[in-house]
Amino acid sequence: MMPHVAEVTPSSILMPDYPLSSVNEYLDRGGGRALSLARERGPDWVAEEVRASGLRGRGGAGFPTGLKWRTVREDPCPTKYVVCNAAEGEPGAFKDRWLLRHDPYTVLEGLAIAALAVGAEGAWICIKAGLSGRSSAFGRRWRRWPPPTWSVTSPSSS
Repeated sequence: MMPHVAEVTPSSILMPDYPLSSVNEYLDRGGGRALSLARERGPDWVAEEVRASGLRGRGGAGFPTGLKWRTVREDPCPTKYVVCNAAEGEPGAFKDRWLLRHDPYTVLEGLAIAALAVGAEGAWICIKAGLSGRSSAFGRRWRRWPPPTWSVTSPSSS
């Protein structure tokens, strides 16, 4: 049996109370370790870890995420993408906006891990127009992504 990702300490994965100012600050706080581990152990391991965690989708069916990722990976379609819906379509929702303003790098790292797990050739993040402009904190951070040392390509597909 493979060890679980839970080997990290809680202080290394908790979000800070203040917005992160740069990708370097994110990396200094331990960001990037999950993607490195995912690349090292491979997409099948990632899907199994997510399945074992019990994580489920937020849609009406609550479908198991690990099973969904494995199913997508095994599908013969040669073109796959991962989409992160951060558009906050539900009334009164501000969770996505808060997360993207305070710690967008965690969202982006998670998106990269999902893309690796399903064998996606690309990823999209859907946000409201106000978050994407040059004046927004998320827009400025997005233009500095990814860190030059990161790659989403899995070892088996390179």
